[in-house]
Parts: sequence; structure tokens; C-alpha cells
Amino acid sequence: MDVIEYKLTSKNPVLISHAVSRLYEIIKEKYKNGTSKDVTKIPEYKLLISKFESKDKILTTSICQVLVKLVENEIISVTTALCTLISYISSTNNYVAITVSMSHLLILDFKLHGTEDNYLYTLTMPQFPFITILKEEKNSWRTVLDQMHFIMNYPDKQIKENSIKILRPVFIFILCNPSSALSDGCKEKTWQLLKSSNALELQIEILLWLRTNDIDTCLETYYKIFGFTMVSLSKNDKDICIALLPLLSSVCISFLEHGFDPVVNLDTISTIINKYDNLSGNILLALMSEMIVICPGYYLINVLQLCELVLNKMSCNIILINVLIASILKWMPYPSVLCAEALAVANALINKAVTEVKWTKEVNNPLSKGIFAKLIHFDPYIQFYTESIDVLNTITESNILSWLKTLSKSPIDLRYKYRLILSGLFLQSEDVILTKAVCDILMQITKEVIIFASHMLPLIMHKLSKSRDPDELKYLLLTLPELVIIKENVPIINRTLQTLFRSEGPLKYFALELYLTMNDRDPRCYRYLSSALMETLQNDKSWYADVTCAKVIKHICEERPECAEELAPLISQILNKCVDTNGSAATALALKSISALCRSSVISIASVWKVLAPKMRKEKRTIVMKTLCEFFGNIPSFLNKNSIAYDTLITDVLEILWSYVIQNNPEISEAALKAIAMYRIDDIPLKMLPDDFKYSTTTSQLSTSASSNTKPVNISPAILNTCWIKMLEKVNKMVLNAAGNVLISFITNEVKHFRSGIYNWPHGEPNNFKYLPERSIIRVVGEHLRRIDGTKPFNENVAIECLRIFAFKYPKPLPNINWNFLHKISEISHKAKEYSLTIACHHSVISSSARNFVEHYLSRFESDKNIEDLLESKEHEILYSNLEILCEAMQVQKVKPFLDMTLSYAVINLFSDDGTNVILFKNIMHSYARALKTETINDAIRTLLSTTLSNLLDEIDLTQDYYKPYISAILALPVEYIERMTSPDVWWETPLKKLKNAVIIRAELAINNDIEMPLNCMNELIDLVSALPSIQLYLLQEVQRVQTEVKFKMYTSDWVVDFLNRVQVIIPEISEEDQRILFYCDVFFVSIICFSGMDCIIMDTYSIISSQHVRARLFPQAMAMLADIQYWKDNIIPQVMEWLHLMRTSPIPELYKSAFHNSLISLKHHPHYNKNWFTYLSSI
Repeated sequence: MDVIEYKLTSKNPVLISHAVSRLYEIIKEKYKNGTSKDVTKIPEYKLLISKFESKDKILTTSICQVLVKLVENEIISVTTALCTLISYISSTNNYVAITVSMSHLLILDFKLHGTEDNYLYTLTMPQFPFITILKEEKNSWRTVLDQMHFIMNYPDKQIKENSIKILRPVFIFILCNPSSALSDGCKEKTWQLLKSSNALELQIEILLWLRTNDIDTCLETYYKIFGFTMVSLSKNDKDICIALLPLLSSVCISFLEHGFDPVVNLDTISTIINKYDNLSGNILLALMSEMIVICPGYYLINVLQLCELVLNKMSCNIILINVLIASILKWMPYPSVLCAEALAVANALINKAVTEVKWTKEVNNPLSKGIFAKLIHFDPYIQFYTESIDVLNTITESNILSWLKTLSKSPIDLRYKYRLILSGLFLQSEDVILTKAVCDILMQITKEVIIFASHMLPLIMHKLSKSRDPDELKYLLLTLPELVIIKENVPIINRTLQTLFRSEGPLKYFALELYLTMNDRDPRCYRYLSSALMETLQNDKSWYADVTCAKVIKHICEERPECAEELAPLISQILNKCVDTNGSAATALALKSISALCRSSVISIASVWKVLAPKMRKEKRTIVMKTLCEFFGNIPSFLNKNSIAYDTLITDVLEILWSYVIQNNPEISEAALKAIAMYRIDDIPLKMLPDDFKYSTTTSQLSTSASSNTKPVNISPAILNTCWIKMLEKVNKMVLNAAGNVLISFITNEVKHFRSGIYNWPHGEPNNFKYLPERSIIRVVGEHLRRIDGTKPFNENVAIECLRIFAFKYPKPLPNINWNFLHKISEISHKAKEYSLTIACHHSVISSSARNFVEHYLSRFESDKNIEDLLESKEHEILYSNLEILCEAMQVQKVKPFLDMTLSYAVINLFSDDGTNVILFKNIMHSYARALKTETINDAIRTLLSTTLSNLLDEIDLTQDYYKPYISAILALPVEYIERMTSPDVWWETPLKKLKNAVIIRAELAINNDIEMPLNCMNELIDLVSALPSIQLYLLQEVQRVQTEVKFKMYTSDWVVDFLNRVQVIIPEISEEDQRILFYCDVFFVSIICFSGMDCIIMDTYSIISSQHVRARLFPQAMAMLADIQYWKDNIIPQVMEWLHLMRTSPIPELYKSAFHNSLISLKHHPHYNKNWFTYLSSI
């Protein structure tokens, strides 16, 4: 051994080789003779391996050679040899020998154990040995690449054919590592090595994982795509070149976003387009439109020249052509010396696009097939526009408006992505309705993303220049002022409005209204409005001009009263100028302006009225008088009611109002009564009441007092009660209700001041209202009703009006009285009966007589023989409209027959008539809901209502629209009760109809109830239905409806995490034959698609439910959309990515695996990917 040791340390290649060979022979002999079955324990083997730490590279190289020889002679295993080599990587300086040995060992291993579907080494465990070397010594990459080249060109056909698959982990590690320390040269040489082989699938896979989220990764990605493109061009591989066009274009967008020069990239795209004919340019036009929007002026000429090439060489759809025009128009309002050449090209492009006739209406996207289909998820732009172009291909005249309506409800992020396509539709549309619908969505975007207004203005201006439809032109002009939200738009919009304002006639006045809207959006535009307003009033003498100016002034007074100092002279000018019939509208608007200024305390109503009074007292124009009444009605809110000025003004005003009441014009009378109702009863002295409304005794007493200058005895300063009844008798019958409303207003104020003691009468209910003060309106109306005698003449209209007054629902009940007199009054007419029953219902809680009156009606329903006659009389409608009161006042046995009989009749006859019972069922259910929401109802009746609704669940079919009102009643029950009654766990059996009902109710509960995690109420049914294929589509449909409604709620993300955790627990319990896991995946797909808003872009939203392929196609992009939301990005997406990885390695169909895999690719820019990319890419 000493001799061998000497030779090993001699540094003589000959001696070292001889010594190592001698050790090999000894090891081999001992192993063959059976001296030692464990080679690692043979002393010579230990000696040999220990020399790996030697600094002598000749020695370590020889040892590596022996190690391979031991494997070839089956003395040690490949695994043992590789493990030995790997263990000494950190302590050796001879990486070349170790790498070469590993290469040979890997070839041996594949020969012994490898198959085309089974490769032992991965990115993680067991890790490919080359990766271990690269991680330990990054400068060893040249040797690693040499050995990879050796394996890829190995003479053995099987190894050569499978070399790419064998070496896949190494290629992935070098080219896809987001935090790689390897040099650019290493990556470039590796990519060249891969390009030189027949490795298209791996190249595509690597391209999909490449990123563009910063300039460094963007450049790396570009160089790989560029290299791939050049090789494909040299091979004249048209399919690959065409498939790479969108990738090059999307990288161009990233270049522009990161501030990098895109010219070389653009030239590459031009080269491909020039080389091949008959290509579709749709997706390229879309991507280049995105470039133009963000492109610096320096590169604009290059992008536009490429667009020109696309238009000349490729087939293009008319909508995408207009998308391009829309992006170019943004540049047109701002000519620049720096962009002069580019803008000339832009003009030429627009002219070509507008005048050419070769553009197609079909939005063919041949790129969506073949190689490109595998690259769709490379980039969000490609993902989005590939899907969008497919959507555009399904648009027709019959479905586009419904699609736009759905899209308008999508999240702003999705609508903003659609901004260019919508802009193209807007420019292309020749239908006014369609133009408005598209413009509405674009304006939605503008309001939420203010900077988009700079893009929107050129679109509007271009459309205005082309449109010839008056309705469309008006709509577009109305849109213009909305765009002043950014400063640079203001001059352009002002010039446009100035052009309109200089016109004659209606256009001038329309421009004034547009200036007003402009001022509303930006107060800094007030100077334009003010100038136009003053010019119009000075120079235009037409009545239309007066009305328009008055309307503008009124709006300013309401919205910006601080401008009053400037506006006051203009208001005065209008009032003095507009004195004839034509000036009525302008005068009325001027009065409303004054009212607005008084309301904001800019001017004093008392001083204003002193100026207005002489003119207004003589006013005879109906419109002005009605407006004056409205003005008078606002006065109580203007003044301090305890001031002397208030008393004086009120007296003056009320005299005018009462004089208006007795005029022959019902419109004026009604307006005056509405104004009087705004005042307190204490404000109205007896002397100002018209003589027609006073009883003769009152009038004579007042006359005597006036003639004798003495104070009348027993005459109250307030109006005597009897005068109010006289008013009802004498007032114009056409305004009787308005007069009654005056008394309702007074009673409302009266009951607000009642204390609880007024409702407590220990010794029985009083027989009259005389215990109330004489001035009480309740007393006068109540006593009048109580004294009505059907055997004597009386004014029936007044009696009915008094009943209506008492039947009004006041903030508090009327004071107690014995309501038995209602029996007599209710016989006057059917209307009197309805009012009487309503009064009794309102007071049944505090009054036993009222309760008895109602019970009398309820008792009629104790027998079902006359049910149809009872329903014909309509009293049940009053009882149901006051059900929440009756449920508090009545005992359950009194109410139950009525509830049971009417509901049973409605349900049985729901489909048998012209819809009467449908309305009845709806009213019953809404009444149940109101009652159940009232906390004060009788517990026994609450139980009755709850039980009735629960039992009804077995009888009805909620898939029928007729039964939908039932849901509103159910939702009024406690959440725990709803969950119990809809839980199949407590049912004796699970009929399909009842299960569907439960699904609908749980869905409504999730949508409408304010509970902590409303979506959790769907979990139980999801678990149950996962094993019931016959109802799965139905449940998915309800899940879609729920998730669409709640997509903007914060708790949706928490539900997603909870759902994923639940599925993760279930997975080990489910066998490969069990299809339940697929249903859970479908629920997850539908939920994510709806949360992201991606369901809004599909024409046939039901296809998301019915088609697995549609769900799988939309899911990756939906996942990426949610990842852009900050809360999801920070808290949810990392957990989702782990779950996606788990699912794509589960035993599920390839379609689902592909969806999860593509989703992970779509999330590659998320920070969590940097931490776990090893795991994600090793399991593919």
C-alpha cells in the first residue's frame, strides 16, 4: 500500500494511472471473491475515494475514471457513484472530471433503468447532478454545456432521441431560474444548444415561463424569442415564425413600458411579415394599438410604419382597423415638430383605413390554432386579445347590445382592458343605439380612470366630424363637457362649444347648457359659462334665450350659490324683462333661483320679498303663480320661526296663499294648499282664512268686533276647529285631497308631541275626542266622523276625506277612542269600509275596540265556503298590508284561519286565472316578510309564519317565476332557521324539486344577507351535489349567479381560501374513479371566472356552466385578473398557486390539469413564483 500511496502522490500521470488501476483491480477482486459485498467498506475503495479532496487534478480525474469503470462492471451502482461524486463537489477543484464522469454515469443509468416516460432526475429530488454542480460552482457552466452537448449527440439512438427529455431539468434550471446567478453567456449558449436540436416542445415550455416584469427579464426573454425567430426564419419554418409574431409584439409593449428601444424588435416583426403572405393581422393590430398608446414620440414613426406594413400585407378586420385608428387619434390633437413625420404617416394610415374596402367583417384568428395555441398564456396581452378576438367573432347585431350591457357591469380593470376594442367599436358603429351603448361604457371608464379622458376626447371629436345623425350628434355633444376632468382637454372642448355658441338659434342655447355641464365637472370653467351667459342676456332678446339663461342661473344658484353676487343682477333683469305670457317659464325659473339662494342663506327672504311683493301680488300667469306657491312653501325652512320678521312675512304670504286656494284654477289652488301644508297650524290666524271657509257665527263675531272696535268674546286667535271642516266642504272638489293633505300635515306635527300616557286609559276607552285641546285637528276630524248619522243628510265626500285623513299612517297612533262608530261609518260606501278597516288595523295594538273591529273581518275567513266572495271585496289586501301590526295585536287563533285560507287559495289557483292570484301570492309573501322583520310581533304568530313557510317549501317549485316572492319572505327568517329548513340532513327524503328549492334559497341568502361569510351557506349543498350529477349543472348555475352578484365584496377572497382548504382535505378521501373532485374544480372555475368578471366577456354566459372547455379556457386569464388586485395579490394568490400546483399533479383529466398548469404560467410574475419556481417547474 505504501507503494500505491507513493504513486498516488507522485503527480506523475503514468504512476498515478498505474496506482489507480491497481486499486481498481484489488476492489474488483475482493468484490468478485465475495471477500466484501459492501464495496464502500473495502479499504482500497475508501483510499480511492478519499483522494477526491486532492488538489492534483490528474489524480481526481483518474479516480473519476475508475468510478465509472466500477459502475460499468456492476461493482457499484450508478446511484452510489453519483452520490459519491456529488458529496465531494464542495471539496474538489476538479469540476471538469466530476462533470464528465457524471455525464457517463447518466448515460449508463439511462441504459440500465431509463424509459421514455420515466426520468429519474428532476429540478428538486432527486436533483439532476449537473444542477448541483452549477449551484456549487457557477463558473462550471461551460463544462456542463459540453457534457449536455455530448449526451445530445451520443451515438446510441435511444439516448440521443431522449436526450432533451433527460436534460430537461438542466435546461429549465439555466433558462427559467428567476434568481439565477449564472452569466448571460451561459444562458445564451444554453439556448443556442437547445435551438440546435429538435426540441420544439421544450422551447415552447421555456418560452411560456419566461417573464417580462422588469427590463432585465424582458431583455432575456426578447433575446431568446429573437434567437428562436432567426433560426426559424433560416429554416423557413412559417408556422413557428407566425406563432412568434404576437410574442415579439407583446415584448415590444414591455420594452416601451420599461423605456427600452423597441426598434430592432419591430424590424424583426417586419422581416417576418415581408417574408410570408396571406397572414391575418388582427392580433398584431390590437397589440400595436397598445404600443401606440404608450409609445414615446421618438419611436412612433417606427410603430406606425409597421402598422402600415400590416395594413398592406395582411388581412384585417374592420373593428380592429378602427381599434388602430382609435389609438392613433390620441396623437392628432397635439402636433409636434418632433413627431411631424410620424403624424404624417398617421394621417395617411387613417385615410387608408377609412377609404379601403378590402377590410373584412369576420374576425378570423388562425393564430389561435397550432403552435401559437400553446403560447397563448405567455403574456397577459396575448391572452386577452386572443380571447377578445374570438369574442368579436361571435358578435352579431342581435346580441351585441346585451353583451355590452353585461360588459358594463364588469370590474373596472376588465373594462379598462377593453378600452381599445370598445373604442374601435365606437368608431366603426353606424347605429345610434350601439354608439350610445359603447360610449356609455367608455365614459364609465373615463370616470374611474381619469387619465383615459385624454384618449376619449379625440374619439368624440372624430365621431362628431363623421356623424350625420341629429340624435347621435346631440348625444356626442352632451358627452364633451364630461371630459374636462383633465386640464389638457379644456381648451379643445371650449373651442368646440364656442363654435356652437356663435351659431344662431337652438345650437346657441344648447351650447349654453353644455357650458353649464362643463362648469359642473370643473368649477374652473365658470369663466366660460359666465361670459356666454352675460353675452346671451345682453344680445339675445328671444323668449327661448330668457328661458335657457334662467335655467342655467337656477342650476348655478342650486349648485354654486357663492356666485350669487354676480347672478343677482341677472335674475333681476329676467324678472323685469319677462312680464308677458312667453316669459312665464323664465320668471318661474328665476323664482326658483331666488329660492335656492335663500335656502343657502346667501340672501334674506324677508328683504327679497319686499322687493318682489309689489310685482308678485299682481301676478296672473298660472306657471308663475304655481312656482310662487312652491317658493312660499319653502319659506318655513328659510327663517327663524321665533323672529318678528318671520311673523310679518308669514302673515303676508299666507294671505296670498289662501287667496290662491279659492281661485277657480285647480292647479293654482292645489299648489297653494301644498304650500300651506308646510306651515304650522299656529302660523295661521283666523282673520286670514277666506270667508267661505268660516261658519256664519265666526264671521258675524268677527264683523261685530270690527264694527264696534271691541274684542270678541271666546274667539281663539287660532282658527276655530269647525272652520277646517268647512274648508273641506267648500274647497274645489278637484283639490279636496290637497286640502286633506294640509290636515294630515297638521296631525303629523300634532302626534309627534304626544307622550305615552295619552294612549293609556285604565277605565276604558273614551267615547269622544273632547279630552284633546280645542285647537286639535284630530279632535275636529274625529268628532265630525263620530257625529255622522246615516239617517240624516251629510256631505259624503267630506266624510270619506276625513276617513282618509285618519287612515294615513302617522309616526304615532292617534289618541285612544272607542272606535265602534266605524261600524256605522263603514256602511257609507266601499271606500269608507276600506278606510275604516285601515284605521282599525293601525290602532288595533292600543285599542280593544279597533281590535274587535278587525277580528270581525278576520272571522269571515273561518269558513272557506265564501272565500272567493271575500277576496272579491278586497278587504284581505288591507289586512295583509297591515299584517305586521295585526301580528302584534292579535292572538294566533284569530289570525291563523285568515292566513291559511288565503295562502292555500292563492297557491292552489296560482296558474288558473289571469294573474290575480299571482298578485295575491306576491302580496301575501311580501306581507309575511314585513311581519317577520318586525321585532314586536307575537312569538306564537312568528312561529306560525315560519312553520307555514317551511311547509310550503315542499309544495312549490322556485324554478317557476310565479313563486319567486316566496324567497323574500324566507329571507326575513333568521339565518339559522333558513339553513336548518334548507339542510338535506334534516329531511326525511331528498326529492329533486325540494333540493333545487334549497339551492335557490341558499343562493339568495348568500346574495342578500349581511352575514360574516355569506358564501359559506353554499358549502353544504356543494358537498351534497358533488355526488349527484343530475343536479350539478343547476347548482353551478346558481353558483354563477351568486358569485356574479358578490364579486365586488371583500369576503370573496376569504371564501376562496376556505374552499381550497376544504377541497385539499377531501382529495385524499377520493379515489381516481370518484368524479366528485371534478365538480369541486368546476365550482372553483366558475367562482374565479365570475369574481374576475371574465364571465362578462362571453356572449353565451350559460356556456360557462355547460362547457368544461369554456371554463378551462377562461380560468387562467381570470386567475391573472384577480392577481392584479392588491388584496388578492398580497394575501390570496400565494395559497392559490400552491393549490394549483397540487391539483395539476392530481389524478384528474388532462383538461383540468392543463387549466391549472396554464393558470400557474399566468401567475409567473407574482413574487411567490420566485420562491417556489423549483417546485412548479419540476413537476411538469
